Amino acid sequence: MHVDGLLLAHPILILRHLGNDVSGFPDDPKISHLERIELAVEHALRTGMDLTDLRRSSVWKGRTPGDQMLASVLVERGFEPPAESFAETRQIQRLRDWGYYCWRQVPIYERGQVKHRVDVVVPFDQPRARIWRPQQVLPADGLVLEVDSREFHHNRFEEDHARETTYDLLGYSWMSFTPNQLEHSPARARAAFERRFEQAKRNTQTAKRNTQARKVA
Repeated sequence: MHVDGLLLAHPILILRHLGNDVSGFPDDPKISHLERIELAVEHALRTGMDLTDLRRSSVWKGRTPGDQMLASVLVERGFEPPAESFAETRQIQRLRDWGYYCWRQVPIYERGQVKHRVDVVVPFDQPRARIWRPQQVLPADGLVLEVDSREFHHNRFEEDHARETTYDLLGYSWMSFTPNQLEHSPARARAAFERRFEQAKRNTQTAKRNTQARKVA
């Protein structure tokens, strides 16, 4: 297509070719070549590319390194909504490195209305999470996890605290990180996350057992 006199390739074609020659990628041991392809895919999706069009492309039949890397990204992400920022994509990649699957862009309801849309929810039932996502995610389904960057949250002091109060009021277990914590202190972030996740999971299981006991009684 022509844009302002320049002949440009279709974004899908560009995504398919990105992995053909990774020698031009920045040499950063913290971000793999495959993760860079994923960052590009998520950016394209949140700026208007249709996931259905991307999945319908001939990437599945392609044998080039670029097609194979793109197909791997599409299989891994499934049909989840696009991450809304670079930091959110990196958060999802960190969780994957730690062995956790997550649901993205999850609406939180209060009195039947969407009150907030959270970055990710990490389901307590990990084996089932990939094949089942409830229409409405409840507190017993998983841990709410936010990544709050200075860029987008510097002037949101009251709004962020109101959001956290809503999570507490509705009974959701939650925690948050900054992008710097995930990038520069991943071991510490992982230890904190896993402790919070297991604690929240145990609390949910205990609450379920107590509820069942009361029903039996």
